[in-house]
Amino acid sequence: KSLIMINLENNKLTEIPDEIAELSNLQFLDLNDNKLTQLPENMNNLIRLNNLSVTRNQLKSLPQNIGMLPELQSLDISENQIDGLPNTVGNLKMLMILDAHKNKMEKLSESICSLAQLPYMDVSENQISELPKNMGKMQFMQMLNVSDNMLNQLPKSIGAMTMMQDFNAS
Repeated sequence: KSLIMINLENNKLTEIPDEIAELSNLQFLDLNDNKLTQLPENMNNLIRLNNLSVTRNQLKSLPQNIGMLPELQSLDISENQIDGLPNTVGNLKMLMILDAHKNKMEKLSESICSLAQLPYMDVSENQISELPKNMGKMQFMQMLNVSDNMLNQLPKSIGAMTMMQDFNAS
């Protein structure tokens, strides 16, 4: 149980056993480039996990309890088929990087605005038609990429993101 890093990148895994949640000291989990369609429901037991990367899989959703990972700093779910983020994502108070580009999301949950500390978010190449009206609460946002979506307007509160250095909505 002292294992802190697992790299299972570039395999053909279709599932991850629930027993992975017994690795209570796990900090880094790389599941990129597999064939996963879901993540274990008991992932919230990985209380020391700070980096979860599941890029280029076949995920359609994330477990609801993903927001119960108190140490999570980097969440990379890009290049999947995820249609939305669970409301619990707003509980990830340590999150510094959220990369969800190239998915099938049509909207972002208002709960994402609870991530005031989040400096980096990429939700480009989705199907998002509108951003949450309270995005301005994300006061430490420095890089926001919402390009290649279906946006027809931006929320007025976006002007409150005073630390923004790079905003892309092309």
